[in-house]
This record gives sequence, structure tokens and C-alpha cells, in this order.
Amino acid sequence: MKFSTRNILSLILFSVVILTIVYCGDSSQKETIKENTNPDNVYLNHSDSAKYVGMSQCKLCHQDIYNSYIQTGMGKSFEHASKAKSSAKFSEHTVIYDKFQDFYYHPFWDKDSMKIMEFRLKGGDTIYKRIEKVDYIIGSAIIPIHTFTAQMVICTKCQ
Repeated sequence: MKFSTRNILSLILFSVVILTIVYCGDSSQKETIKENTNPDNVYLNHSDSAKYVGMSQCKLCHQDIYNSYIQTGMGKSFEHASKAKSSAKFSEHTVIYDKFQDFYYHPFWDKDSMKIMEFRLKGGDTIYKRIEKVDYIIGSAIIPIHTFTAQMVICTKCQ
């Protein structure tokens, strides 16, 4: 294959344009990245020692936000898992199957404690089973999302 002078010059020009774009990009974008990675801009509540303090603590500084939030379905349902706070309607036969992980989940009440049994079947036999206590209910309306631990931090003003 024979390259003409025109083809070689076009290739050099194309290479210079690409290199210019790559190495001389928008410097304001680079500054934004530098600002966002500055340790002074990191929220304290993102540390591994941060703990959820509860809505009542947030309410002390953010009364108007609290008053609005507590009227929503989500605000009414975030609480320790209990029959009084849960809108869950399940029976002793309620089973949810996760076809991607091949696990079955059975939610149930043990007195006033909500629990979830996770299990796997093989040929009709249970080959794996664990039971976890649900600490908090997070969600609203008909389908609340139940979680095992509370590692939520909402307020970004109070760092």
C-alpha cells in the first residue's frame, strides 16, 4: 500500500487535532473536579463512624422540612420495624423468589419483631437457610422497603 503526501499530511493533521482535544480540554471542568475532591468539601456524615441520629434530632434545626416530610408516606413509614408501623400484608405462605440469585425470601412476624428467612432449595430440599431480624422499615404506600440496618445520613447542611 502506497501513501501519498496528501494522505500523510491528512494523518498528521488529524493526529494533531486529536492530541489538542485530549490534552487541551476544558480547564473549568478540571477545576470543578479539583473542587469536588477537596477534603474540605467532604461531608462529615459520609465517614464510617457516622450514625443515624433519627428524625427528632434533624427536626431541631430543620422544623419546616420535618413538618412537611412527616406528612408524606415515606415520613410516616420510616421507623423501627413493628406491626404498628408496617403496612405489610403477608401470611405464613408468602414467599418471594429471586430468580437471579436463586434465593427465596419469607417475611414473617415473631411476636412484634419482623424477620426475613432467606433460603435456597435444591430438589425440594432446603440446602441453605438464614433468618435476619429487620431493624427498620423504609418506604411508603403498599410496598415498603425493609432493611436490616440503618446507615442513612440525610442532612447535607449540618455536615
